[in-house]
Amino acid sequence: MAVLKNITVKEMAEECRCNPQTIRRALDAGQMPAFKVGRNLLVRRCDFDKWFHSKQVLPAMDARLMGGGLHADVAKFMRKGAAA
Repeated sequence: MAVLKNITVKEMAEECRCNPQTIRRALDAGQMPAFKVGRNLLVRRCDFDKWFHSKQVLPAMDARLMGGGLHADVAKFMRKGAAA
């Protein structure tokens, strides 16, 4: 039988290098399933890993977030198509 590892809000925040309140907001929004044991909120390690990896920003997306925007990408594509 496999042993499931649980992780606390503090441990998640340390791993993400963010404020624990950021993790609590994600839990309150239902982005990760959690359970309460005493005063501690615990999340299964596999659920945290799924949530964490879902936050990955791809390089193309990163450029759009930095201000280029999707419209700039479409305009660039259209210019390439016209030149071909």
